[in-house]
Amino acid sequence: MDESETPRAVNDDSRSQVKKILCGILIVTLIAISWSGTTQLAKSTATSDDFHAPYFLMWFSTNWMSLVFPILCVPSLLYRRHRYGATNFNEWYSEATKIFSSRGLTFQSFIFKVGLFCILWQIANYCYMKALETKAAADVTAIFSINNVFVYILSVIILHDSILLLKILSVLLSIAGVVLFLEEDGFSGPSVSSVLLVILAAFASALYQVLFKKIIGNATVTQVALFLTMIGLFNMTFTSTVMLTLNISGAESMNWNNLPWSLLFGVSILGLIFNFLVNFGIVFTFPLFISVGMLLGIPVNAGIDAIFRSDYFGIFRIFGSLLIVCSFILLLIPDHLHESVCKIYYASRVGKCCKPRSVELRLGSGQDKPDDTNECVNDDGTNDRLSPNNTIKL
Repeated sequence: MDESETPRAVNDDSRSQVKKILCGILIVTLIAISWSGTTQLAKSTATSDDFHAPYFLMWFSTNWMSLVFPILCVPSLLYRRHRYGATNFNEWYSEATKIFSSRGLTFQSFIFKVGLFCILWQIANYCYMKALETKAAADVTAIFSINNVFVYILSVIILHDSILLLKILSVLLSIAGVVLFLEEDGFSGPSVSSVLLVILAAFASALYQVLFKKIIGNATVTQVALFLTMIGLFNMTFTSTVMLTLNISGAESMNWNNLPWSLLFGVSILGLIFNFLVNFGIVFTFPLFISVGMLLGIPVNAGIDAIFRSDYFGIFRIFGSLLIVCSFILLLIPDHLHESVCKIYYASRVGKCCKPRSVELRLGSGQDKPDDTNECVNDDGTNDRLSPNNTIKL
């Protein structure tokens, strides 16, 4: 390789990293705004005088997800044509449908696979919006952030991820944070039911993510867009009867002649933007930025509640939010750092010191292979081996 090419390659890589960071900052800002805006408008809708229909609100906004693939379709095809020349739409669409099954999108996969994830989507969004009727938007946003803890717990159970010390601490911190939110308003009354609804919403959201990883696996941007569109179409087609039944039976009430259309459209549009940014922002920036964007929704909503709704954070809610944020941050720590902490903790228990033991390697000699195992001396004088790759599994 020509030496003159190396600095050019480094500069190109640095320039690419800077672009991803700047793009990440923009996406973080847009995620925080769209997330907070969706929650605040849903709060205003849920507390309207003539509107008490959280399921209708969820159903109406979910229908808009059917626009994801058509909106993405045009720019994606134009990009592929610009980069690769002529694009065969049938081949492109056929590749996108592979997310449903090896045979593509079939009636069976639409009913069972899309139906499963649509139900989880509805549970998460309905519980979230129902809780907004009696709970402040900032509280709901903060408590919902524990869905990352549920993702970890379900990943251990379903995906067989390792149990790591710091992530156990994260779970305990999130539980303590939720308890403090309950303590603020007492452990009885509508506040408790609202907190339980948000916890159920967080659990359903986490189950959606883990099952998507288990059943669907890795998917392209186009495949995710098509899957979200199918969820919107399934919601529109098969759950309309549920919405009508709730309204006719009186379980939900709303004045059809005076619906808050501006709020309904606002929730739907901002929700669509938020889902776009969360699902496709990962393509343009680092995953960490997506998580930070959602985390920033807590202070943004708290500020809006204080300024426009005169709803201020009490001391318990402040500390509860801080504990949940700390829990969230612990989950963002890479696994290899978790393993380092576990090794230090384990070494402090089983021995006073760990001295690395080296073994000479002679290729093809059939003699000892390299071993980076550590020789540990316990308090009682016995020796244990501590592998640097070990993690504590409880």
